[in-house]
Order: sequence, then structure tokens, then C-alpha cells
Amino acid sequence: MRATTGLRFTLCLSLSAMFAGCAATGSTSRDARSGGNGTSFLPVPETFAQDLARAQRLGREIYERDRAAELTTDALFPVALRGQSNEKRSGWVVTAIGEHAYRVSYLVLVDGTRRVDAEADYSALTGKVSNLRSHQPARDLDTAELAQATAIQQALRAEVLRCSANYNVVALPDVHDAIDVYLIPARTSMDVFPMGGFHRITLDATGENVRGQYAQTKTCIDMQRETGKGKPVGLFVTHLTTAAPTALHVFMSLNYRESIYVITVENHMLWSVSGDTVHLLDTDIGKR
Repeated sequence: MRATTGLRFTLCLSLSAMFAGCAATGSTSRDARSGGNGTSFLPVPETFAQDLARAQRLGREIYERDRAAELTTDALFPVALRGQSNEKRSGWVVTAIGEHAYRVSYLVLVDGTRRVDAEADYSALTGKVSNLRSHQPARDLDTAELAQATAIQQALRAEVLRCSANYNVVALPDVHDAIDVYLIPARTSMDVFPMGGFHRITLDATGENVRGQYAQTKTCIDMQRETGKGKPVGLFVTHLTTAAPTALHVFMSLNYRESIYVITVENHMLWSVSGDTVHLLDTDIGKR
């Protein structure tokens, strides 16, 4: 495990051990809900409700789009992508085509211009890839696809903390005439859980101009599964950059298939992130 100044990280191997060190003091609200393993969920303050709902929704969509790219690549490689040189390939764009359904369009450079030469559809509800097809000749990108492809290229050029040699990217068109591109460090092993080096780059609707950026952490952190001790119950992380868990915490929990326990330093709160569900567990961590 790698950690640096200002951050504490522990791989939790049992809920009982974790909550023995993080148990809340004082009374619990009457409408607090009971979770599994004897834990209690506190009511989330209204000041966080909207942001958490958005984080849960966006974290799920980031995961689904990332999964769509992974599985359609596996499906298309034997039939449409094999034999293409890496120099000609130019990534992909993901377009929502229905409820939890996506079209992944694979890009190739033709005379210096990005075009689509292969596509497939993915349903997150069924987990299945369908409608594999190739385009010969390769077709032009539509306006939205071109903006997304441009945004991804611009985001990859951003000066950010990089914690992996390779990065995956997920682009989400925003309702405010913007495109958010999430930079996600690639995993090197199923026993390694990257927690640092995640970023959100916000660009305008054309994808050409950066409006802002957010870094999930201030340093690189890789958690490692301890060999010989079985499957960990969760990952325990101290978080410095926001007052509540983010969409990227939700993505990590879904992607790693692990619960993540987040201490937000500025308000001494302990949160659990299990899949796309976030619960508040304590409001007094670190004060005692």
C-alpha cells in the first residue's frame, strides 16, 4: 500500500474492527435506519441531499459507460478491430441510446480525420452487447460525437496528477452546455485498488475549451489486498477535497465491487459507499 503526507488509509478486513475504532458517541436520531452487520444509518443533512443524489446517479453512469467500452471492445475485437494498427485507431465515444443503454462508436483516423468504422450497443440492464457492425467506408462523426471526441483529447492533455501509466476516459455531456471528462487510472492487478489520480475535466459544449477541473485526491494512493487474509469487507479512506463522497467514490465501489468507507475531513463525517448507494454513518469522527 502506498500513502503520503496528510492522508490515512487502512484496508479494513472486518466490520467489527472498523466500527470499534469509528463508533459514534451520543444518541442516534429516531429516524436513523438500520443497515446490515448491526450498523445504523444516520439521516443525511439536507445540505448534502442534492449533491449526494447527483453523485449516486453520475457514479452509476460513469461505471456503465466505462463498462460499455470495455465489453464492446472485447466483442468487436475479433470481428472488426483486429488487424487495425494502433496508429490508426483514435479511441471511442459513448452515446446514450435509451435507459441504461449505450452505443459505443470506435474511431479511426482517415487522412487525418476521425471517423467511425465500428460500433456496438450495450445494455447495462442485461449486461449484454448487441448489434455489432462495421462501416466500410468509415462514416463521419455527428456533431455530438465530434464534440465528445474533441473533449476527450483535450482532457488527456490536461496537466494533472497522473497515478498510472495508462488512463481510461469517460465523457458525460452535461445539462449546462458542457462536457465532463473523467480520467480514471487503469488497474494493473485485481488485487490493487487505485484511489488517487482520478480527475474531472469540464469543457464547453464544443469540447475545445477547458472550463475547469477537479482532482479527487492530492496524492497517488494504491490500496492492495493483503494476501492470505481473504476478501476485505471494505476500503477505508480519508477524503480531503469535498464535504461528502463524490461520483468517483461511487464509481470505485461499483468497479472494485467493494464497499468504500469515506471520512470527510472538513466535517468529521463517516460515510459508506456501497455500489451506487451512499449512507451517513457518523458525524463525529476525529473529534474525540
